[in-house]
Amino acid sequence: MNLTKIGYAIVFGVGLASISHAQITKVGSGYKFRVNYQKGQVLRFSTVSGVDNKGNAAAGTTVKVPITLVVLDKKKGTSSIKLTMGAMKVGSTVVQPEQSTLVNLDSRNRGASDQKQNIGTTLPENAIQIGTSWHDSRPFNIGGSMAVLNGVYRFQGLKNSNGNQVAVITYQLSGFAQGSGTMTLLVKDGTLYTNDFKLSMTGGERSLIRIFSKMTRS
Repeated sequence: MNLTKIGYAIVFGVGLASISHAQITKVGSGYKFRVNYQKGQVLRFSTVSGVDNKGNAAAGTTVKVPITLVVLDKKKGTSSIKLTMGAMKVGSTVVQPEQSTLVNLDSRNRGASDQKQNIGTTLPENAIQIGTSWHDSRPFNIGGSMAVLNGVYRFQGLKNSNGNQVAVITYQLSGFAQGSGTMTLLVKDGTLYTNDFKLSMTGGERSLIRIFSKMTRS
């Protein structure tokens, strides 16, 4: 797997960090975030990503990937979800076929103990006030080896966007890749509204790749 493909794999992992259906409720002076998937629920997203560093062979190209989550079952607060990443396309050319996987997530978006890779950020245990930050680390399978990406997430507050009230969360990433981004969640149901971020990572012989991505609800 070349560095560009690894970078795109990370992009979709980071984008998925915000897919969880997290209810946002006011508790005292703060807000509580919890996942509330429903059996039979289907969530669809689209991503547009690209390489923005000059000199890279992939610079100037964009990759579009549809993502679908289907909630197969929910028992005792744990949801079984089929996650499908559609075919990765550059223009009309398929560079990676559709892939599906099954994951189990609890109400804080934590994966089962036997899962080797999480698909999202673990939500804070308690209600948090505007301006509060929390930390999370997530494993990624990169070329058959496990690596960790660390994140610091900060709840910036609520705002109106195109007539919708959204919660704004900014984040910084470090570890085997570095980056930053901003995600927004619809307050009315907690679902993802937007997620924009940039990542950079170094590969063999210190080659650098910088990737940008935008994920939106379809």
